[in-house]
Amino acid sequence: MALITRGESPPQGSIAFVDMNIIPMDQERVLRHQTLLVKNGVILALGPSDSVRIPDDAKRIAGEPDDYLVPGLADMHVHVQQEDDLSLYVANGVTTLLHMGNAPTGFVTGVPRDIAAGKLVGPRMFFGFLVDG
Repeated sequence: MALITRGESPPQGSIAFVDMNIIPMDQERVLRHQTLLVKNGVILALGPSDSVRIPDDAKRIAGEPDDYLVPGLADMHVHVQQEDDLSLYVANGVTTLLHMGNAPTGFVTGVPRDIAAGKLVGPRMFFGFLVDG
């Protein structure tokens, strides 16, 4: 499933991730054999696969025994200089970056816009221009 970035609308309709292992991040645990139902980018239901009702029109994504769903990861201290590096973050589950300085001007002004427009694959980016601590 594609990453939703700033300025984009979430996919319309329902998507059911069926029989997945979920890592919820509220404590150290894995919820096995779960179904996650998402509609228009909003989580509607999460529960054991045999108890979540899936709408007939939902797109189903069937899990395999080694499939896991985790919330998007955030890296809060990066110094990315190359656009090519951004897709590597997404490929590894990082959906948000905080750039901590020394980014070229064109990187700050153009890259987030290109990501939002779908011209470039990359995570949501925030920039720390002055950190004084």
